[in-house]
Amino acid sequence: MSFSLDGRGWLASVDAGRREWLKALCSRAAALGMRVALVGGFVRDRLLGITPDDFDLVIEGDATTLSRDLELSLGGRLRVHRPFGTATWQAPDHHAFDLASARQEQYASPAALPTVSLGATLEQDLARRDFTINAMALPLTVDGVGELVDPFNGRADLAAGVLRVLHPQSFSDDPTRLFRAARYAARYGFVLDDASSQQVAAGSAHLPALSGDRIRHELALIAVEPTATGAMTFLMTHGLLPAIHSALSWSAGGDADWAGLDSVLAWIDGSQDPDLTRPEVALACLLALALRRAHDADAGAGDAWGRALARINPSAVVARAVMECLDVPADEAPPSRPSDVVTRLDMFGSVGVLTLAVARPGWRAAADTYWSTWRHVRPTLTGADLIARGLRPGPRFRQLLGALRAALLDGEITTEQEPAWLERALAEGSDAS
Repeated sequence: MSFSLDGRGWLASVDAGRREWLKALCSRAAALGMRVALVGGFVRDRLLGITPDDFDLVIEGDATTLSRDLELSLGGRLRVHRPFGTATWQAPDHHAFDLASARQEQYASPAALPTVSLGATLEQDLARRDFTINAMALPLTVDGVGELVDPFNGRADLAAGVLRVLHPQSFSDDPTRLFRAARYAARYGFVLDDASSQQVAAGSAHLPALSGDRIRHELALIAVEPTATGAMTFLMTHGLLPAIHSALSWSAGGDADWAGLDSVLAWIDGSQDPDLTRPEVALACLLALALRRAHDADAGAGDAWGRALARINPSAVVARAVMECLDVPADEAPPSRPSDVVTRLDMFGSVGVLTLAVARPGWRAAADTYWSTWRHVRPTLTGADLIARGLRPGPRFRQLLGALRAALLDGEITTEQEPAWLERALAEGSDAS
């Protein structure tokens, strides 16, 4: 053993609590005659000097049996996916570990989901993976960390900044690996080796066979990356976005407008809106930017962008946000009156307002003020005040209260002046001041 679980070497950046759970996990595995190894992202990022946040464990044996043993002997919570031989065990202090039985995979046809065979060795499990940089493992025991298992020279490729697939049919078997190549290339600044580059075209030919759900999942992973624009540029440069649908594109303009996403995401901090999650907002913005060129080019002549959106099959919240944003003409400036901006944006969903601020940057300032201030402006007077003045509930309620809100938004009156405004409106028989 070259390193130990006391925190030196490979596990130096892992907090003491998680190290203790790893040691306990290895002890239970040994009692069941199973071997354990950290794989994939943990090894890759540790070698790159990045603090890992992936704790994926491959088990030579039945991971579901081990996970149930962990729950019974050590406590915590368990989620098992027995058909796939995988489980997630959350220790009592909430540290989580993903366990998977070592496996082999076979693809009946390009882009099909693989047929999984359990009972494999660690080396066989590594051979099914996407890139050499993800096909490394660290065997673990209660005594420490074993020697790096690196059958495909992934460590050398990490040092060289190279993305290399493990076999010639890799991208054809699983075209989602093309999206992962885009993410890793952008995140780490890596490039495909020549042989892998030559396989991209063959893989892209099978992108149409992927389900919309699988494509959406991969684009959602890209959307939350800090280097999302680089990944989208990779997909565009290699002809992968048009291979999904001809209406999808990415350009330098998309890069520039995406830069506003961080400030837009900051608007949702502390929001209680259940529709607002950072991944959904990011995906909606990404799709709006990728589709706006096609939408703006033929908004009156076709619906290619709509078919592309349907192809990706986003959630109803994301789809609505993209459509709301793109329905605002690219050359349309926001109204000058705050009340007119509010009338327009009140019809949007929350995600749609944020998407508009990114994909239609001319609206960003107005959307910002709407989000932070204008949408919260409401008259202090209510329907009860109108009833007290002798009005019966009906359409005129909405007209009066709407006109009162508009007067407040446009600075024509203050809150203290609301009663006088209402008396004047009633006396004049009008809903305007």
